[in-house]
Amino acid sequence: MNIVQTILGHIQELKINNMTHKETAIQTLESIAHWMKTSSFDYDLKDLKREFILVLKDYKMYLDDKKNKRYENI
Repeated sequence: MNIVQTILGHIQELKINNMTHKETAIQTLESIAHWMKTSSFDYDLKDLKREFILVLKDYKMYLDDKKNKRYENI
């Protein structure tokens, strides 16, 4: 299993647990850092870029929700 499959599975799990887009972005970044630290091999830059794009999309959704006042206590 590569980093993309691992992290995509993690992201799906986070969304199932009703985390906010911001929380999902943070957890994804933490997951990327964990796997980079603990893996015995280097990751392809295309795979990492794909994961960072997902983080940016989640964070943008959070900012859009915040702007549209979908969160009460932000």
